[in-house]
Amino acid sequence: MTPQIASKMKEDTGSVNTEHSRGDNMKKLLKKANRGILLTVFVLIAVSIYLITSAFIQAAEKPQIEEICRSYTAAEISYFMLPEPWRTGEEPMPQDEIDKYKDKMQSEIEPWYIGNQRIRDLALNRLDSEIEIQAENVSRVLECTKEISRFESFSFSGNEVTVVFKSRTAIERSKSEYEEGGRIVEETSDTIMLQKEDGEWKLVYASLWLPSQNYGSYAYADTVKW
Repeated sequence: MTPQIASKMKEDTGSVNTEHSRGDNMKKLLKKANRGILLTVFVLIAVSIYLITSAFIQAAEKPQIEEICRSYTAAEISYFMLPEPWRTGEEPMPQDEIDKYKDKMQSEIEPWYIGNQRIRDLALNRLDSEIEIQAENVSRVLECTKEISRFESFSFSGNEVTVVFKSRTAIERSKSEYEEGGRIVEETSDTIMLQKEDGEWKLVYASLWLPSQNYGSYAYADTVKW
């Protein structure tokens, strides 16, 4: 074998080895790429399953949440009026009757809220103020109703949900030195935030707007004449 032939065979062998090496590297890259694609597909499937499952769970929860919102709204609104005998302001409401009314309000409203006492106190203090304002004859509510007409949105986040809904809200105030009185009916935008506690939906806060409201329950700006 001549030196030229031997050299040529060596070059050919090196070339073959290089091609094999390139082929092996390409296989490794393809293997890694395939693993990456499979992992991505798996993650996408898992996320899709989670989102679909969450959507079904949330949809199943909505009727119960709607009923809680309706029932709580009716309960809170009832305490924007004094008991019938003292509603007109013709006679002052005795302090012992005010205290009894506040106790009744607390026993009815407090269980709707989560077990955080600070949150409960905020809600109770707000309604206490409504009762005091009327008992002092600053403002007298003769009639107050709030009927939920439609639910606008349910914003779920973990074990919490914020519900926005439209209500047909009517309020009739008696005439006093502080206000003209009369009846107002408006469509109001209201908000209730709930949290799941021990398997039950409980309130965190409620923002229930009253027409031409200057005090008390949190104002929510989106109001339209009915």
